[in-house]
Amino acid sequence: MGKQLVLVVFLCWATVTQSNSSLTLPKCGLSDITRSGDRIVGGRDANIGEFPWQVSLKFTNLFIPPTHLCGASILNERWIITAAHCVHKRSTRNFQVAVGITSQDEKDFKSYKVDRIKVHEQFDPETFLNDIAVIHVSKPIALSSEVNGICLPPVDQNVTGFATTTGWGATLEDGDMSSILQSVEIPLIPQEKCLELFGPGYYFVPEMLCAGELKGGVDSCQGDSGGPLIQQQNGRAVLIGVVSWGVGCARPEFPGVYTRVSHYIDWIQKNTD
Repeated sequence: MGKQLVLVVFLCWATVTQSNSSLTLPKCGLSDITRSGDRIVGGRDANIGEFPWQVSLKFTNLFIPPTHLCGASILNERWIITAAHCVHKRSTRNFQVAVGITSQDEKDFKSYKVDRIKVHEQFDPETFLNDIAVIHVSKPIALSSEVNGICLPPVDQNVTGFATTTGWGATLEDGDMSSILQSVEIPLIPQEKCLELFGPGYYFVPEMLCAGELKGGVDSCQGDSGGPLIQQQNGRAVLIGVVSWGVGCARPEFPGVYTRVSHYIDWIQKNTD
């Protein structure tokens, strides 16, 4: 029997340079609450306003009430960024953008209709290459202490150290979704090590980065897709990755894989004009 490859798509289930300053907000990456050091699988509950750029991308139709599908991040009052596989071949009318929430049980939340979705033209749903998309909302997002945009990194920035990912995904592989936004700090893995870990059986390329504890136990998981991987740079949170895919959740030697945002700065600018 051949080797079985089990890819789990995380679906529901620095400095800001002048080149992108017109796209992001003047106070991008700033939060009224700063907390770090806690090590979503293996995560902790997020505080209200701690991650004000976090979006819950909700799916709805005639038969399904608005239900969390994927994460996303606010770029500015009209644009958010997510993973292509969250919105690929889906209609704008099937989505709501919920902002300023930490609990999925909240009933009175700010939501926005979607009027445009731009998926990367070369997105490959089998390999998850170019797993990035931007979404335009029908009216400006109202900013507040609990709703703010994320900063973007310089083009092709090399990142090391630790980063934080957030989402409402499963807290165990094949487990239930979390109703409360989770956050977890994870180490960034060097590209050479990522290539070694995934080997020839998986598609890992420079347009991606991987992060997570190699001993396992800490990771993003189903329902976190499209959400942010952020790093504090010069006092601001910078979006360095978008949750994309992984092998199970929090398995040893299989860190999560993220779309490398710095590789797509030109594409983001071109498609949010």
